[in-house]
Amino acid sequence: MCTAIGTRLQHAGGTLVGWFGSFAIDHGAFVTVSSLPRATPLPEDALITDATSPVSKRIAQCTCGALQAETTGEPIAVATCSCRACQRRTGSAFGISAFWSLEDVKMKGDVTRFVRSADSGGRVVFYFCPTCGSTIFWKMPDLRSSWLGIAGGAFADPHFPPPTISLWEQFKHDWVCLPASQHFIRQPD
Repeated sequence: MCTAIGTRLQHAGGTLVGWFGSFAIDHGAFVTVSSLPRATPLPEDALITDATSPVSKRIAQCTCGALQAETTGEPIAVATCSCRACQRRTGSAFGISAFWSLEDVKMKGDVTRFVRSADSGGRVVFYFCPTCGSTIFWKMPDLRSSWLGIAGGAFADPHFPPPTISLWEQFKHDWVCLPASQHFIRQPD
């Protein structure tokens, strides 16, 4: 049994400070909101989504801020990937990828490029900041050549759309419970 429960937290003044999930796993261990450290509200201008515009714009950036990707509109898809390469790239149990059409993304800053073979057999071209090393975006020229993947966490936006697709679950850690509506053992065509 794995049940995901989202909890919206607010501080005493009523300002939204984020979404946190509590979860239960089959041996009955719980992580609850009360056991999490108290969140600190972000300044008003830290929210990246432009709420005044009918077309949403978001900015993803590396840790030092030198490399940025500005998106227009909503992502084509938001997915989690549990492949071993994403685990190593993120230092986490899975990566979160948001995909946009290349024409809907403006990139700014110097990049270093790294190309690797994907488990699906195609190439993945990663672009990361040469100063801080954060991976911000990537292309998959052999699979979806007109799409650009952007690291979901690089937006630092608590209102970012949740993942709807979970990929490479054959490598998913047993304790991970993902909220996606579509689950795949491998990469679908």
